[in-house]
Amino acid sequence: MHGSGEECGGIEVCGSRETVLSQVGLATAEELTELTHIWQASFGDEMKEILHFFEVFKDSVQVPVYREHNKAVSMLCMLPAVFADRDGGQSVYYLYAVGTLPEYRGKGYSSSVLKFALGLCSGKGFGAVLVPADRKLRQFYEVRGFCSCSRESILELAADTAEPGMRITGSVIKTQQPVLKAAEAAIMKAESAIMAMETVLKYAAPQNCELLPMTAAEYTACRDTAFVGERYIKWGVRTIAYAAELNRSEGGRLCRIRMGNRSFGVLYRIEDGKLYCLEITASDDREAFAAARCVMLLLGLSAGTLRRSYYAMGAALKESSVLDGSCNLVLD
Repeated sequence: MHGSGEECGGIEVCGSRETVLSQVGLATAEELTELTHIWQASFGDEMKEILHFFEVFKDSVQVPVYREHNKAVSMLCMLPAVFADRDGGQSVYYLYAVGTLPEYRGKGYSSSVLKFALGLCSGKGFGAVLVPADRKLRQFYEVRGFCSCSRESILELAADTAEPGMRITGSVIKTQQPVLKAAEAAIMKAESAIMAMETVLKYAAPQNCELLPMTAAEYTACRDTAFVGERYIKWGVRTIAYAAELNRSEGGRLCRIRMGNRSFGVLYRIEDGKLYCLEITASDDREAFAAARCVMLLLGLSAGTLRRSYYAMGAALKESSVLDGSCNLVLD
């Protein structure tokens, strides 16, 4: 949040507060207090947590705002990322913390801010990705040019079963031909992974497993290696470290789970006596399930969930990303 009248990659500084600012534009450094108030009123986070977010991402976050009478009343944050795929992926902005002060809701201000943000994306040739906070918001974003780009997939863990229970609560809209091609590819991938999985499951007993410390940089490298060729949200080390810090503030950990001669990164916490794995760096569901189950048993728990993907929506994405994507490890 520095500069002298230029956009510095973060919050834009464009003069003193006496200047009459446009209704929709990038936030200025002087509007930080207003941004924190919008955020807190919308999501209930503590002020120090909000300020920490802006400090961590001060050189990369873009913050479009809507102003009424020269006061910021609606906002969203744009974080750069890559929606990776087998062809290398597409640069995107992840849209985060979309909120409006309660007394200004229902006036279309969020729509105006969203339209401005999509204009910024278009100007840079970026796509946009977001995770709706609830199902009711999906139609809101559909009307404004977004479509499904990732299913929500959660694996249920239990101590008394070695097979994953899958819960899919959202789906990606596909045409028939891509569905057939995707199914064929999935079958081939599953067949080629059978022998490898037999080895993994052999070591999936707690006595063959170990939880070890892992840094954010190590996790990022492990993640990008594991998911290469897959469709996923690729984050830099700074964002991974921030996600790990958020998780740690809720009692979670970032670790390496070693299973025999295999190891995976895992981001987890315990909620209501159950394991909640935000992510495991394994591209195969059965492999991820085996690793998550080991974590659960090592911690002395009997149940849990492993999130494999969020329901996400995107705009201005490559066709391949719209047809079949996976949006994991978001800032929620």
